[in-house]
Amino acid sequence: MKKILFLLVALCLVIKAFGQDFSEINKKAKEGNSRAQFILGVMYYKGKETLINKKQAFYWYQKSADQGNTDAQYNLGLMYSKGEGIKTDKKQALHWYKKSAEQGVAFAQYNLGLIYFTNENGFTDKKNAMYWFLKCAEHEDEKAEYLLGIMSYIGDGVPMDKKKAFKWFQKSAEHGDANAQFNLGFMYSNGISTPINKKQAFSWCKKSAEQGFEIAQSNLGNMYYNGLGVEIGKKQAFHWYQKSAEQGNAQAQFNLANMYSNGEGTVPDKEQASIWYKRANENREWDEVQLWKY
Repeated sequence: MKKILFLLVALCLVIKAFGQDFSEINKKAKEGNSRAQFILGVMYYKGKETLINKKQAFYWYQKSADQGNTDAQYNLGLMYSKGEGIKTDKKQALHWYKKSAEQGVAFAQYNLGLIYFTNENGFTDKKNAMYWFLKCAEHEDEKAEYLLGIMSYIGDGVPMDKKKAFKWFQKSAEHGDANAQFNLGFMYSNGISTPINKKQAFSWCKKSAEQGFEIAQSNLGNMYYNGLGVEIGKKQAFHWYQKSAEQGNAQAQFNLANMYSNGEGTVPDKEQASIWYKRANENREWDEVQLWKY
């Protein structure tokens, strides 16, 4: 499951927008300017023109958040969630994410949805998770779109609907999410809520693999090896198996070992074959069926 997004507003942008140095921002913050208080919190958090001081960062985020600054509310939620500058308090994190989310901050909407979706606070609430993911998806957030696809595909908290899943995976994939790209390829490959289209399956799997998703890399190797949606290319198959194997994918490690052993896509190398067979055998994931293989 994806983790809570620990993102802070870019320091260089907020300082440039405010156009003042630490002493000036500090002065305005003490005078009660909420934007200055937020920026001062970021400066303490990042150690910009001052030493890193998470307690001071928390203090100024709190001051700003209390005045309704949405960025400060979001960052305050992060600090409560991570236990930075303050003792970890998941209820307070939820409180401040909700404050920020209700004012339209996409990151807060996503994190709030994820808390409800997972067991982050000791409970799940799929109805609220869906609500906040939908709000976040209005900002064309690929992570929220991906999880909406997952919920629709498996019927988690909502009725199972493969057509909706396809729609959300497609949106997320087009916005660059590697997991969604892989899943969209899977649906094209297997004709789920769309006609079978091996070329589209290959295209989306490749996009996912190029982002470093190791299961997509392994499956892309399979597609090159077997000529699925693309001409057979043993060198390309070897390349993608190797990429995936180096990330610990047992299926790819085994296939890479076979290619070394048989001299397919590379020169025969029994020593390398032995190394990769051993790694595949030692990888306990080898005993598990990897979901959504082509």
